[in-house]
Amino acid sequence: MNIFALSSGIAQTFEALGHTVLSFPSHHGATVFELDVALRERGFVPDLIFQEESLLDRVVLKGLDTFDCPKIFWSVDSHLNLFWHLNYARLFDGVMTPHVSIWKRVRAETPPLERLARYGVALPWRPHAERRHSVGFVGRITQHRPLRQWLAEFLQTTFQAHVASDLNFQDMLRTYQDVRLAPNESIMTEVNFRLLETASCGCLAFCQEVGTDQDALFLPGQEIMTFCDVLELKALLDHFLAHPDLAERKARAAWERVQAEHLPIHRARRVLEFARTLTSRGAKGFDAVTAFWLSIWQLRRSKRVAFPLETIDAALSKLPATGEILAARVGVLVWLGRAENTKDLAALIFEKEYFAADMELNLACSMAGVLLGDWPLAKQFWYRQQRASRREPPARPERPFDLCLLWARELMRESVLQTPGSTFDPERHLPCSALECVYLAQTFEPHDQEAIRLVDAIFARSKGSEYFRLGALSEISLVERSNWRAGLALGVVNLHAFRLQQGLEEIVLALNAARSQGKERPFLRTLSGLDRKGYVRAVLATLAANTTPRTH
Repeated sequence: MNIFALSSGIAQTFEALGHTVLSFPSHHGATVFELDVALRERGFVPDLIFQEESLLDRVVLKGLDTFDCPKIFWSVDSHLNLFWHLNYARLFDGVMTPHVSIWKRVRAETPPLERLARYGVALPWRPHAERRHSVGFVGRITQHRPLRQWLAEFLQTTFQAHVASDLNFQDMLRTYQDVRLAPNESIMTEVNFRLLETASCGCLAFCQEVGTDQDALFLPGQEIMTFCDVLELKALLDHFLAHPDLAERKARAAWERVQAEHLPIHRARRVLEFARTLTSRGAKGFDAVTAFWLSIWQLRRSKRVAFPLETIDAALSKLPATGEILAARVGVLVWLGRAENTKDLAALIFEKEYFAADMELNLACSMAGVLLGDWPLAKQFWYRQQRASRREPPARPERPFDLCLLWARELMRESVLQTPGSTFDPERHLPCSALECVYLAQTFEPHDQEAIRLVDAIFARSKGSEYFRLGALSEISLVERSNWRAGLALGVVNLHAFRLQQGLEEIVLALNAARSQGKERPFLRTLSGLDRKGYVRAVLATLAANTTPRTH
């Protein structure tokens, strides 16, 4: 079989299986790679096209629709790239990803999905008795990753852990081969590379509760341990430090799982098996051109590629008018500062009743009115959306701030919460999620409590948003000092963010506030729902026992 593999770490593995592989690295200096031209120049006719996503160079293949062979996209970091992967995936016959649950949460039609996590490394088993460090963590630790900083501080302070940052791959492996217990932290509470790396090195991994994407790789409680907050992590580490033989048995089970199921050879075979199940369903013709340019537009909007906006506008204007194309065109025109062109296009859309029920398009035109200072245009498309949804408008917006919050609630109702990995500039970007609508609203009223509560509500429904939620809850608690519910939530989120002392202090303050209002029982009921395993309640009981005056 002839396989074209772009930026793939398993290209050599395909060759070891007896296939002919043409592999290009991702560092060819181009955002757009003309695959049809490159393969024709080399006289290479592929039987399979396999692209592995690269975070270093976002590469968009051009000419995919000219090939009839199976085309597979390996979306390795969907948690930060789904905002453009959804459109790009339309060019492929199938998608492989570690993050199947993330893809399944979106309502857009996607190609067939198959689970494919990053591979582990074939390393010899090293007994735990030969390892110097009881607890260890390796990862980039910067001010841009505060939760990781707090985890490292907790591990060093509480367990004298060995913490290392900015190691190369081989040094990272050597470090973990010298560690017994390895806590993990991921950006969006997703399956990450560190899980496979620590298991490959024979560590017992302690991971956040990711769910099915993680459970499909290792058995929780048997091969890896999972925790919901820093209190549970501390209890688990204390337990396995006191029972080293048990820790080694579980670590050995995970290491054996890597050797049996998670090496490059297993991933390559899985790709080939998946390819055999696929039918040709990648976008063709105008649909392919649409998927291509929408991918470029979304990457450009998020500053992932340097691509002229004028070129994007010219390309979009030549495509058949659909709701998504028109919404993108409105966004490009606003960014370019072409106010009159934007208003003319919006007027045409409204007069011709183009895609009246398309929420993405209605949102784009309404928010264009906000950014351009055209209040009638902004309201016009809000009411158009309400008529299409056959709902009575929940309120009559009196100002842009109100309208932005109304749109935020509308998007929350449809679970369009945020776009992780993308950027948002409220001066030139049209909001495309509930969170971005609130951020635009806050440019008008920076400290409005209703907007801050909406931010908290959005992050409460989004995994991996603890740091941002801390900011919202802190603002609420500062203004509403007697709000014990906000204080309790702030404390629990602190615990999820590896801030043990701060979390417990906030919870005790919230408990005292509830008691002063005669609300201790509602407090405990609310805590019970948030503290499923009882670790917080156990600490509160211990504190109460230690502070209760003894009688003699």
